[in-house]
Amino acid sequence: MHVGILERVDGQPLELLVGAFTASPVPKVVVSLAEGEVGRFVAVNRAFSDLVGYGHHELVGQSSLLVVAAEDRAVVDGLFDGMVRGEIREAVIERVLVRRDGSRVWISSRNFLGHDHAGRSFLIAEVVDSGSRRAPADSEAWFRSLVEASPIGTAVLDGDGHWVPASPDLLALTTLDGTVLRVNAAWQRLLGWSEDDLVGTRLSALRHPDEVAAADGPGAGTFRYRARDGGYRWVHWSGTVVADQQVVMATGRDVTDAVTAERSAAREADRLRATIRVQREISAVAADRDEVLRLIADRTLEVISTGEAASVHLTDPDGQAMRMVAATGGLADGDPQLLTLLADAAMTAITGQVEDVTARRAAESELRRQARLLELIPAAVIVRDLDGVIRWWNAGATALYGWPLSAATGKPVDRLLVTAFDGHDTAAGQREHLEREGSWEGQLQHVTAGGRTLTVLSRQVLHQPEPGSDGRREPPQVLEINTDVTAARDAEVALAESEQRLRAQFDNSAAGQVIRALDGTLIAVNPAFAGMLGYTVGELTGTAETDLLDPADHRDYQRLTAGLFAGEADSYTREGLLRHAGGHRVDTEATISLVRDDSGRPKHLIGVFTDISGRRTAERARDNAAAVLAERNTELEAANQLKLDIIGMLGHEIGNPLTTIQGHAEILADDWAGLDDRRRTRAIDAIGRQATRLDTIVREVLAMVTIDAGSIRADRHELSVREEVARALDDELVPVYGEDVRVLFSPGHLQQILVNLLSNAAKYGGGATAVHIGRSERLVHVTVEDGGPGVPEQFRDRLFDRLTRAERDATSVRGTGLGLYIVRGLARANHGEVHHEPNPAGGSRFIVDLEPASLCEGGARGSS
Repeated sequence: MHVGILERVDGQPLELLVGAFTASPVPKVVVSLAEGEVGRFVAVNRAFSDLVGYGHHELVGQSSLLVVAAEDRAVVDGLFDGMVRGEIREAVIERVLVRRDGSRVWISSRNFLGHDHAGRSFLIAEVVDSGSRRAPADSEAWFRSLVEASPIGTAVLDGDGHWVPASPDLLALTTLDGTVLRVNAAWQRLLGWSEDDLVGTRLSALRHPDEVAAADGPGAGTFRYRARDGGYRWVHWSGTVVADQQVVMATGRDVTDAVTAERSAAREADRLRATIRVQREISAVAADRDEVLRLIADRTLEVISTGEAASVHLTDPDGQAMRMVAATGGLADGDPQLLTLLADAAMTAITGQVEDVTARRAAESELRRQARLLELIPAAVIVRDLDGVIRWWNAGATALYGWPLSAATGKPVDRLLVTAFDGHDTAAGQREHLEREGSWEGQLQHVTAGGRTLTVLSRQVLHQPEPGSDGRREPPQVLEINTDVTAARDAEVALAESEQRLRAQFDNSAAGQVIRALDGTLIAVNPAFAGMLGYTVGELTGTAETDLLDPADHRDYQRLTAGLFAGEADSYTREGLLRHAGGHRVDTEATISLVRDDSGRPKHLIGVFTDISGRRTAERARDNAAAVLAERNTELEAANQLKLDIIGMLGHEIGNPLTTIQGHAEILADDWAGLDDRRRTRAIDAIGRQATRLDTIVREVLAMVTIDAGSIRADRHELSVREEVARALDDELVPVYGEDVRVLFSPGHLQQILVNLLSNAAKYGGGATAVHIGRSERLVHVTVEDGGPGVPEQFRDRLFDRLTRAERDATSVRGTGLGLYIVRGLARANHGEVHHEPNPAGGSRFIVDLEPASLCEGGARGSS
């Protein structure tokens, strides 16, 4: 994608480049490198705006550091500076961008230095979201196990983008009791053990018997570990308990060479101190031959401290035994040198050379001999004045620092080696401690002749010479032994950084994560989960899971969790609701995993939660839209069916009257003069009846349309029910029962209802047999009875639907199927209702419920 882009963009007009980048689906930016505007966005395309969550207008003109994570700003500034100076023309960097909502995203950007036709410099960058590439792919065994225990992928990189497991150190993942789960290949390379050899065993089994501690894990510190060939290597361990996984992640570095050198230096320092002490004591009693012999015997007993049946014989120069000192002890490693000193002192005492000058010469000779021994020590041994001036150092110091003795002698040690103290310690504090305690120990940083910075463990002892025979005291001197611990120090730093990165995975994950105890208590939550629900981490830690779960979801979560305990699955994913601190519910998708101990017993649950409120809102909107669309489709289908029903009804009901009208009209037209008055009258009456029939059909259809449209209006008046019934009967002899009641109703609507019911009684029931007027607490009831066959039971639930007729009557009785539909619509328009019930005496009853005028204030009229 990047091949040749630098040649294509360099020298092109800036406007042309901006136009070409705008439509690209790859995030791209153009950044100014002009003086005073370095790092400001000149243009960004939509893909980049979407990536960081800012609008185009919010970025252009702003510093690009707005979206760069604080830890990466120095790298970006260095890139800008290199391009401004012309030292960098093309570079690929990985860094973290901070989105508008505060979330972070890893990106890889390809950056090019370009110039427009006016010579102005700018940076063109193509950005690729590399978050997915940073998923675990080739991690070491201990790191893979942590990933496998988590329901989401995890990966850690070092500062150069290399996988951490490429380290040559010993890496181990163990349970809390020290049982090995995974190890890396360095174990076989350094100690000869393969992963198959170690998995399932405890690390304590490999530790030296003298150093087995109470804890079974690797612990923190330096210990001896047994190799496959039976030897031992010194390993410096640093371990971290991963609380959410209940495992220990440990890193060990082979420090055998450093420990050997350090211990050798310590032994030499102890031996030198002992030599100086013994020499001092012998010099003090040199005049007393017996005291010298006693002192030599006592010190020899100290040297021979343990072992089996050792003895020391003191003899004079002639071989005569003078004194025997016996003990059950063996010589400690290196102590024969001290015995040599004691033997020399004894010979001096036996031969009677007890003069001060002779004693001093012997001491000086011994010191020179000890100095030769110090040359053999691999550690750096320095003899200096209390004020820091170097008087002597050994070959180990020359090898470590690169300065020969001739160059170092007479130089202040702190200036020559550019000494830097750890922590708050200083050179003045070190001197004060030496004068007060007689010794000092700590880590220092030194710079070699080649410029390399070293970390050394420095052990220093202050030597205060005894006064001479003249009472004068030689100036005090400091014996300093420095051991190079740079590798161990670097290992500690690397371990600390590794631990920090691993802990950051939980705290900085964009997905909400929780660790839940088996009793439902939240052991730990990360900031993403707490923020999702509007709490702090402290507020949620220790709370019960049921305090957050929606009650409707709790039983389902219990059922799925029981499946994990039973081994039916390793994890499950479910959507549900969690309670927000604000009181509302948050839609979430949760993936729950069960963590077991070595014996397979459940230990705790790990949950990863994602806020899906936006998705659920979109789904609900989609479902609502689908429901509205389905409702509209149903209405359209009903309207289409109504159209077909009306067309069928009109074709049948209008066809017969029109045929009759047309036939009589043709007779009248063709033979008007030949027809007598009776024939003419009969034809005209037939045309009138059929026209009336057509008018009735049209009015019924129009009434139906008005009712369906909801636009029917009722101009209600106070009416006498008996008068309205009498008008509808039109002298028809039907008995009317009940007292007169006044109601509020539209006069035309009430007449249409009564006439329709009476007409139906005539068509289907042989005519109305009675009309009853009744009154309940809040309604007036008008009942029209007939004695016909009644309404078929299977048709009663559709009796008041439009365009419906019982099959029994469809062929024998003319009608549109709209009459009762219109009756119900008119009744409801006047705040009334109509219903049917079977007549106990046979036939049907149709009851109209009317609103009495007495319920309305003063019998007022109104429209509705």
